[in-house]
Amino acid sequence: MLQPVYCSLCGSKLAIKSCVNDDRKRPCCSSCDYIVYHNPKPTVKALIFKESKFLMVRRAEEPHIGGWDLPGGYVEWDEHPEEGALRETREETGVIAEIDSLIGAFHKVWNPQNKDSSILNLAYRCRWLEGEPQVMSPHEIDQVQWVDMNNLPGWVAYGHYDEVMRLLESER
Repeated sequence: MLQPVYCSLCGSKLAIKSCVNDDRKRPCCSSCDYIVYHNPKPTVKALIFKESKFLMVRRAEEPHIGGWDLPGGYVEWDEHPEEGALRETREETGVIAEIDSLIGAFHKVWNPQNKDSSILNLAYRCRWLEGEPQVMSPHEIDQVQWVDMNNLPGWVAYGHYDEVMRLLESER
């Protein structure tokens, strides 16, 4: 990730320094006091159940190409995370679902060399309403299938999946 050089508010040059009462060095504007924070990007995952199975997708693009994942993605700036989870599911698989509950929030940095790779993932337990799963977004995913918890596919992408599954196991 490239470090910003100029302030996005006033155009002045930024300096890397301690800008607030902590030890972190951040890009700070000496003219208007604007601070550039590198915050995690909000993402969502939908764990959608239909009877005893849940929906998984296989990634067709990096990062983690070929890995199995739960439907999901980035939250748009103007939508609630629940809406984002349901939208991403529709866009990727054509499945219409309904949110049951928030499973949890998980932080992940999937590339430590890139500050933009920090995500805050909200995972939702969902219930299938309608639609047969199909690949709707072939540049993102290349397979969609219902999976039994006792017969998981090979390689699972990212680290959130393990955290979500641990929470689900504790509900049994």
